[in-house]
Amino acid sequence: MMKNKLNSKASMLTLLLLGLFWFCKKKQDLHPSDKAALSELAKYSSYESEGGRIVKISIRNRDLTEIPVQVFRFAKLRVLDLQGNKITEPNAKLFELIPALEELSLQDNLLEKIPEEIKNLKNLHKLNLRKNKISEVPLVLGSLPLQSLDISDNKLTVFPEALLNLNDLQRLWLQSNEIADLPAQIAQLESLLYLNVSHNKLTGLPEELWTIKSLENLLFYQNQIQGEISENLKNLQNLQVLNISDNKITKVLSYAILLPNLRILNVHDNEINETLPENIKDLRYLKNLVLHNNPAITGVLPLQLLELPDLVEIKIANTGIDKANLAPFTQKEGLETDIQL
Repeated sequence: MMKNKLNSKASMLTLLLLGLFWFCKKKQDLHPSDKAALSELAKYSSYESEGGRIVKISIRNRDLTEIPVQVFRFAKLRVLDLQGNKITEPNAKLFELIPALEELSLQDNLLEKIPEEIKNLKNLHKLNLRKNKISEVPLVLGSLPLQSLDISDNKLTVFPEALLNLNDLQRLWLQSNEIADLPAQIAQLESLLYLNVSHNKLTGLPEELWTIKSLENLLFYQNQIQGEISENLKNLQNLQVLNISDNKITKVLSYAILLPNLRILNVHDNEINETLPENIKDLRYLKNLVLHNNPAITGVLPLQLLELPDLVEIKIANTGIDKANLAPFTQKEGLETDIQL
């Protein structure tokens, strides 16, 4: 018994010594002039180093009103995460002294504007400004090599003109603003893979949207879009996710089923007045089919859908779809449905 206790204590001591060795080694790997700044920052941040330099600093949820001056010591910093603080205006030093910055998150702060000095971050490709109080975007933002931009949950009333110059942009989050329309020039975003403009005040969509053939995810649920979706939706042959729920759309199914890579089709709570196309069964990658709360959708749910290997969800409550052949869908293992016979 005593021997087991001694072995246990020896193991614990070994682990502690190994941990201390790792920590000391990590500190020794750092550039000597960075150590003092890091010691101060270590009180409330985490970091990552590479080649003796600090390359990532995360200071989340600390109620900071300004960026700690020690951050500006790390000129080779590539990632800075300041999410969940109370910063109203970033110190200009951020944009002048850390030119290597590639990713910046100021999510969930109190920003009312984006400083013009952001133009100095010539390597910035990921910017997260979600959940602030931003009402406009400076034109200089369009000069950055951004690939990912999240400016959702802000106070935008128009689609920012600066965004139209982001030729490398692949992912754009604009949901939960007050944008009333999308400009025809949105077609300039030829690299766009993901677009989320949900929870806005859109009443329609520009025809030019259907020319962005790179799109894989298109989300504009909870708007005020009325009438038919353009037949040119079928041009988005790479589209995998289409979520247009909670609008007043009357026609979309006959075009959506022409998208060969579609995985998620969500059109619930609209005013769709169509017969469910039989060749919906040909969407071989379909995972989620969500049609509920469209009383005017009629037709038959093809039994061939049960053969789709990825199908996990079918929602058709409060539609006019024929209930005669729905029993097999309720018995399919792994398939979530709202079907009540």
